[in-house]
Amino acid sequence: MTGISPDQLKHGLDSLAGRSETWPPNAVEFRSLCLPQTVSPDGKNSKAYLSFSDPAHPDYEPVKIENLTQKQKRVEKARSELSNLKELFA
Repeated sequence: MTGISPDQLKHGLDSLAGRSETWPPNAVEFRSLCLPQTVSPDGKNSKAYLSFSDPAHPDYEPVKIENLTQKQKRVEKARSELSNLKELFA
């Protein structure tokens, strides 16, 4: 990508893990994930204007990626419970 440094590209790839919007992002969306997000009016991202998603923010918490095995177990249990409920009303 033109105008994107290797560090910015890494940031864009790291940002994909917590993404909940459309998947996969198109080129424009991915480029915006790579570029630093300006949240302050002066464009300098002073500490007073840090986004909660910025690792430099004091209250930053990284997005936790869920273990798919645990999620699958919950889905299976929910389906089993739903099946039991359906049997009660049949």
